[in-house]
Amino acid sequence: QIIFEKSLLSIDKTLVLPYWDFLMDSKLNENWASSPIYNTDWFGPIDNIEDDYRIQGRFHDIKKVYDPDHNNFPTAQHDPYGFLGRSGLISSNEYLQRTNEYCGFKSVLGQTSCSNVQTCFDGYEKNVDLFDFDVCLEFKVHGNLHLMHSGHWDCSVSWSDFYDNNNNWLDDKLFSLLAMRACEGTRLLVVDEVVSCPESCDFGTSTSSSTCSCSYNSDDILSASDVENKLSIDDRTEQTKFFWEYLKTNVDGFMGYVKEESNYHNYGKVIVPLDKTNKKPVTLEQLDQLNTLLLQTIYFPGKMGVMTSAAASNDPLFWVMHQIFDKAVHALRLSSKYNKNEFIWNNKNEISWTEETPFTWHDFEPYLGGSSLSTEYDSIARDGSASLNNKQLWALLHPNNNAIPYVYDKLTNWGDCDFDPFSTEA
Repeated sequence: QIIFEKSLLSIDKTLVLPYWDFLMDSKLNENWASSPIYNTDWFGPIDNIEDDYRIQGRFHDIKKVYDPDHNNFPTAQHDPYGFLGRSGLISSNEYLQRTNEYCGFKSVLGQTSCSNVQTCFDGYEKNVDLFDFDVCLEFKVHGNLHLMHSGHWDCSVSWSDFYDNNNNWLDDKLFSLLAMRACEGTRLLVVDEVVSCPESCDFGTSTSSSTCSCSYNSDDILSASDVENKLSIDDRTEQTKFFWEYLKTNVDGFMGYVKEESNYHNYGKVIVPLDKTNKKPVTLEQLDQLNTLLLQTIYFPGKMGVMTSAAASNDPLFWVMHQIFDKAVHALRLSSKYNKNEFIWNNKNEISWTEETPFTWHDFEPYLGGSSLSTEYDSIARDGSASLNNKQLWALLHPNNNAIPYVYDKLTNWGDCDFDPFSTEA
């Protein structure tokens, strides 16, 4: 974000990068696509279908980053056509694509509630742990933000037809969640080598009927119809367990739509959707219909937008949707209620951390000029090539520091919620 803003300022020193408080749009619920952010003279619609899902409006002609020989971005992920993305994102269209449709079904799962921000602050007050605060923001606030802007098309099955035939028991919000997250099932199985995606594709095989697509690693299950006709109900029940467990562990609010049965029809522990009419677990037949759809989509996926990949920054919307998390950290550091003069990061995952960061003094120097920092951090190396350590970076990013070229308008406004992180009242 700092580097991007630095680039903008090099063009026009009066520019200010805006931010999108998407929490305000939670009140739109299933009509979230009507937010002004998606106006054609702003960031362009989300409900793109025509023109091969290209964004309409001012960003219509933005192209994806093409690096077929991996020379410009050797460490980045690429799709089989040579665009920055990931292996499962197989679309030969050179232009940016974005939609809220998933295999024909339009998602009704809107933006997260601003109350989730307060939940994260309340959790920090109890645990005083930056790691937990970060995880809370990631799952409760960031949540589906990327997936809801990627879409999924040219699928092997129609999710809209399935919903039309089963909406008497199937909750549309749960179905939206499953539709958005199916690509994550594919990603997990690619890692486990259960699903294979081509390493390279020729632009001459770019149609939906081409062989340039991911597929299930099996000599018997060669198409979506084989999932239904050749796999047994026992197979489908077992093979979808990983996906239901993934949702349980990684998706906030998911367990409100399902029930974990200890021995569902002698299949052992199974996570089962609740019938929307009576809130009871659905029948085995209904579950199997849904599991069949999931496996057909996960094993034989279609095409997706870059928002679900590490190339998400290709979409201009990316650059205004993440400041809300920076804003939350600013409030945390400036509030006497939460800042007790010591911030602790209790690393609870298996990622190996080092003191060095990928940032250097040079990244911040344009904003500092000849001024000095506080005495405690005057020792930060002015060598543009020297890496900053975590302590130095944390100091430079303090909201009171002139190392960052911006301040937030209000730290007491979070969507439509009445939440003041500076209030000391209980």
